[in-house]
Amino acid sequence: VILKKKRCEQAGCSKVPSFNFEGEQRGRFCAQHKVQGMVDVKNKRCEQAGCSKVPSFNFEGEQRGRFCAQHKEQGMVDVKSKRCEQAGCSKVPSFNFEG
Repeated sequence: VILKKKRCEQAGCSKVPSFNFEGEQRGRFCAQHKVQGMVDVKNKRCEQAGCSKVPSFNFEGEQRGRFCAQHKEQGMVDVKSKRCEQAGCSKVPSFNFEG
């Protein structure tokens, strides 16, 4: 149990809040209890004006995403998802050994 973290303002909800109105810095509600017009103020968003998606794309070698898939610039790659360990492969892995 996290004691010092702020909780969603909805009565009885113990989730961590991430949503508030644009321009605010502190979250007031969780995704389930957000009020219409609220946006995620805790997590980074795509740099495209008006886009509220989580960014995953940037140029090779960078560690933080700047744009979502829809707004990525030419030459940008997904820098958030893990990559296949095979040299030269840039696909997202989906296989491993059992166990």
